[in-house]
Parts: sequence; C-alpha cells; structure tokens
Amino acid sequence: MHVKSVLMLAACFASFQVFAGDDKITVTAPLNAATVYRAGAELSHTATLTLKKGNNDIVLEGMSNGLDINSVQVGCNHALTILSMAFSTDYLASTSKSALVEKLEDSVSLLVKENDKLQVLIKTNLDLLEALKANREIRGAQTGVSVTELMKMMDYYKSKTLELQNEMALYHEKQAKLSDRLQQLKNQINEEAQKNNKTVGRLLLQVVTAAAGNYELAVSYMTPRASWNPSYELRVENVNKPMTLLYKARMSQTTGLDWKQVKLTLSTSLPSQNSNAPVLKSWFLAYQYPVSYLYNQLPANSLPSMVEGRAAGVAVNNLSEVVVVGYSKKEKEEEDASELRVRGTNSVKNASPVYVVDGKVVTEQKARQIDGARVKSVNVLKGAAATALYGTSAANGAIVLTLKDQLGDYVTVNDNQLNITYDIELPYDVPGNGKEQNVSLKELAVNTYYNYYAVPTLDKDAYLLAELANWEKLNLLPGEANIIFEG
Repeated sequence: MHVKSVLMLAACFASFQVFAGDDKITVTAPLNAATVYRAGAELSHTATLTLKKGNNDIVLEGMSNGLDINSVQVGCNHALTILSMAFSTDYLASTSKSALVEKLEDSVSLLVKENDKLQVLIKTNLDLLEALKANREIRGAQTGVSVTELMKMMDYYKSKTLELQNEMALYHEKQAKLSDRLQQLKNQINEEAQKNNKTVGRLLLQVVTAAAGNYELAVSYMTPRASWNPSYELRVENVNKPMTLLYKARMSQTTGLDWKQVKLTLSTSLPSQNSNAPVLKSWFLAYQYPVSYLYNQLPANSLPSMVEGRAAGVAVNNLSEVVVVGYSKKEKEEEDASELRVRGTNSVKNASPVYVVDGKVVTEQKARQIDGARVKSVNVLKGAAATALYGTSAANGAIVLTLKDQLGDYVTVNDNQLNITYDIELPYDVPGNGKEQNVSLKELAVNTYYNYYAVPTLDKDAYLLAELANWEKLNLLPGEANIIFEG
C-alpha cells in the first residue's frame, strides 16, 4: 500500500509539473500612458512578443490589480483573433526593496549597534558607582586611617564619582540623539514602504494567429483606483491689474503600479457604467377634494362647521391653485480658436543669421542642439528689424527662439464634445501610494472687475469682490482656491 501511494503521488506531481510548465508566453507590458478622469483612469500598456502560428497562450504581467475586465481593449499591428480573456492577481510577486530603503535599513543597523555599545558603557559606569558606594564607609580609629589618608580617599571618591556621572550624562545625551535619529529613519522607511506594491495584475489571453512572427500588442483598460480634483491659486498684485489664475490638479492613484515616465492626460469627464438615459412616463400628482379636506380640518365648534349643511345654499368654499413652474436652461458654448503661424529658417535667404535663445545670442551649433519639443515660439527677423535689436551682427537676419519655461507651456487643452482634456507633454512619475500629487495645468491672466461690498447690519467688515469677465470660457470646475492678494 505504501509503495502504491508513493507511486500515485509521484505520478500526480509529474502531471502537475507538465501542466505548470506548459507552453505559455509570459511578457511584461510596461505602462506608457494614462488618462485620469475625475473618478477612474484609463491605462495603456504595450508589449512586444513572438508568437507561433496557431493557438498561443499569453500572460501579460504588470497590469493594475484593479483592472475592470469588461473594459479591456486589445489592439495589434497584425491580424490576431482573441479566443478568451481572463484576469488574475499575482499575490506571490516579489517586492524588491529600493536602493534607498536598503540604505536606510543599513543606517538603522549601525545606529542600533552604536546604541548597544552605549548601553554597555552606561552599565559599566553604574557598576563602578555601586562599587564606590559600597567601599566609601570608613570607620576612623577602628581602621587606623589617618586624616590625610581620609582626605585623599574622599577626594578620590568625589573625583571618580563626578567623572563617572559626567560620562553617563554624555552617554545618555548620545542615546537621546540616536533614538531621535532611529525614529526618523524608521518613519522614512515606512514612508518608502508605502510606495512598494504588494500585488500586481496579470491578463491571460488565448489568441490565434495566421502566421508566426513578432507582434506588438496595445492593451488599454479602465480602473477605478485613480482620480484627480481641481484646485486653484488666485494671485492679485493690486486692483489695477488683472488676476492671475493658476489651474492645478490634485491627483492620486492606488492602481498597484508605480507610474514611471508616463504620458499623462487629465480629463474633466466622469465616466459612469451601467447607466441608461431616463424615460419620462406618466406622472400622476396626488389630489383631493379641497372642500372636504378643509372641512375635516376645521375645529368642531368653529362657525363654518356649525353652518355647513344647516341651510340650503350655505357652503364653505376655498380655492387653491398649484402652479408648476418649469424652466429651461440653454447653454451656449463658444470655442476660441487661436492660430499660431511660425516662419521657419527657410525664409531667411542669407546663410549666416544670428541665433537668439531667450534673449541671448548663441552659436548655430548650440541652437541646433535644442530639443524642438522645448521651443515655445520661433520668430524670424530680417533687415532693419534684426539690426535694430541685435546690432550689425544681425545684418543677415536673426532667428529668435523662445523656450518653454513653465509647466503650462507643456499642457495642451482640447475642448471635446463631452469633456475637456489636458495633455501634458512632459512624462510624469506618479507613485501608487495614494498620496495626492499636485500637477500644474495652466496659468491665465483673467480680466477682473473689483468692487467693495459691505452689509453693516450683518457684518462690520467690508469686502473686496473680484468679478471675472467671461468666466464661462475658462472651463472651470468646482474646487478649492488659495487667494493671494498683494503678496
């Protein structure tokens, strides 16, 4: 019996190993773009893999652990048929420590060892003090100790005790500093530990291909574990100048992934699922006979109740009218279109123009090294216009480059049919620890009308009200604002 059990167990183990080691293609799909909505986000991954002809089982790792399987979309650069799709969470994923956490833990170990040494020194001094106290009792004539020897012993006891006490005070001071430093390091380790994700998601696909080759998959899906809220900063130098409005976003995500160098887009929409357009059916309002209702409400000894029905032609009448006032609100959105025309270097006929970057003359080589995505505007000057600004050296023309210096210069605002999106050109790092991260979107100069306002009967203070002109065109959302007036 024992031999058969062992053989059956070995056979089961062998079959499990064959099943576990089947021909699955496992690849990590890095996150490259994220569109964050007011509630939720759409994440986009890409993966490159080699597939064989026919059926292929694919495991895409590095997905969010809050993936909505009903929202998954898979695109491919070649013909591909998806037979099935499933999602699972990998709880066994190893969470590697960052270099910073390892460094912090090494520092903690060193400080703990230093603290242990101080504990030994303190205990040694305490033992020495106890020994001094035990041997300080001198019995004068019974021991034959002279006054001189007695004074020497007292001086020794005093100096030694002070020495030990001073050393212990220094040790305790070092211990206190070590304790504070240890607590700081532990707090920082806990802070960094929140950034490490414990679980990740995996997407399992079974696909059919017509031919073997290299395939590039683009996977996108919705996750509810990200959001952003608007916030504003209003700056006013004085009442004679327009208000500066800084549009910000407070964004957070707990998708199980640390977003690193991700193309970020913020959308003002609130995507909702399982929603149907309402259908207005017959609406019956409650009604009752007003005369009977009022009569029932009258006291028993009131005059109307006493005369009601007592004589022909005597009745209690009451007229009430319910007016249902409906209203319609018509919103008209106007779209401002601004066109920027840039003249390139081909418009300059001479081959030796002057290159100016942010007001400084630079060499042509340095100007050509500038990333085109970092250029805010290009202006070409010729003839007198160039020499008037940059002297005779610009007689052959000047190419003036203005670089982007604020984050708002890298944000593109798109007014779509259903929402407004803010496309940020700079790649972003957003940790998955759920903490809010401020993102600056736009800085605008808004025409403002200032008025003083006071209600003495209700408040003794006077207020300065700022009214924004054409505020409907700013596409603002409800949010908190910091107001900075005259610095």
